[in-house]
Order: sequence, then C-alpha cells, then structure tokens
Amino acid sequence: MKYKLLVPVLAALLMHAAALYADWQLSLIVTNHGSGSSVLQGYAHLGEHATASDGYDWNHDLAYQNFSPSPEYVHPYFVHTDWGTTYNGNYSVDIRSTVPATKTWNTTIKAQNRLSNNYTLSWEITGSIPSYYTPVLVFGAQTINLRAQSSHSYATAASLTNCVIRVDYDATIPYILSPIPDLLFSDNQARRVNLNEHFAVNTGSLTYSYADNAHLGQRIVNEGGGFPLGSASPGRLDRLHQRGDYCHRQRSHRVSDG
Repeated sequence: MKYKLLVPVLAALLMHAAALYADWQLSLIVTNHGSGSSVLQGYAHLGEHATASDGYDWNHDLAYQNFSPSPEYVHPYFVHTDWGTTYNGNYSVDIRSTVPATKTWNTTIKAQNRLSNNYTLSWEITGSIPSYYTPVLVFGAQTINLRAQSSHSYATAASLTNCVIRVDYDATIPYILSPIPDLLFSDNQARRVNLNEHFAVNTGSLTYSYADNAHLGQRIVNEGGGFPLGSASPGRLDRLHQRGDYCHRQRSHRVSDG
C-alpha cells in the first residue's frame, strides 16, 4: 500500500522538477468532480526556456506515463507527431525555446473510470510570459484568454477530450534582449563593429552607448532611416562604422523578423 502511494508522489515530484527548469511555465490542472469533496486530478506543464529547443530536449521534456495505482484517474498530456519516430508521443512536460513565434501545444485529457461528467480545467502561470505573447485555450468553439481567466468548466462523457493551448505572437510588440558585453572593434583602423558577431538583425532599431572624445552619449540607429555615426549595407544592419574612440555598450531592440 505504501508503495502504491509513493509511486505517484515520486512521479509528480519528477514532473514538477522538470517544469521548474523554465523561464516561464504554465501548469495545467484537470479536476474531475465526484460527489461531496471527492475529486480526481491530473497535471501537465508547458513553457519556454533559453536552453530549450522546439523539439525534444532530454533535460526539459518529460514523456507521459500513467503511474496511478488507482483504476480511476484523469491525466492531461501534450501530443507530438512532429518530433520524428524516436520522440513522437505524449508528454507531461513540454518546454520550448524562447525564440518569439506562435507556438501550439496539442492537448489531450484522458479519463478512466471518471467520477462524473463534470470537469474543471484550470491553469497557473509561473514567471512572466512575454508581453508579445497572448496565451489562449482553444476548447471546442471557444477561445479563452489564459491571462483573463484562470479556469474553464465543462461536461463530457468521453474518455478522451482534445483542446489546444497556444501562445499567439504579436511581432509589432518590441522586445529587449539582455545586455551583451562591451563590444570590440573588428577593424581598429576603420572603427568597424560587425553586429552579426553578436546578434542577428533583419529589421528594427539598435540602441547603443558610445564614447566620443570623452563625451558619453546615446544614439539610436534605424535601418532605412539614416545612420548618424555610420552606414549599413542595403537591407541589413550588417556593419556599423563608428567614428568615436570606441563602442562602449550595445543593446538590440528588434521589432520584427525579416
């Protein structure tokens, strides 16, 4: 009996530990309501992390397994048919990369020997989902903003229920990269800095501080809008010709992908 109780506890701890390793996390909780205070509950976790990819990552993603010792259970999981034959399957933890893009988690809720037809799907967000994302739940004909609501109730007699969790990416909202170390000239004679050595920029703007004759200031360079301190090749911010003594600090504000 102690073993039967210990196995699901250890499984929950393992799933929780994997999910903690994320920049932001959404925990999905499914509750099947019985009579009185009796319930069945199941959990799954999704999110993003800077070291994760959008494919399978052994140190971020956790395959779904039913550790329940009881014949009655309810479990949510994320379905993957896009990770190749080796990694296709169902996952309790699915952490993606932090590359801004619309991302979809196809979700299935599996119930066996349910207590009733009444369910509540709830979610908790840990960390900060970037402002350029709108997290939504697509449940049947309904699209629910996960920031505006914290739960959704539904009724079904089905053993499998499908829904979608999605983060919709708005490319018009700027985002700021973390500051990078001081830049060094790639060509001291021409005072040239190769921006592609530090980050990729297709369109957008660059904010940097510079030292010019001992006067520290800031300039903003906009592609296509002229370069007060330099020039760039057509269509890309490839190189900046700095006429000051040195480039002191640089930060990118990318507003869209080309």
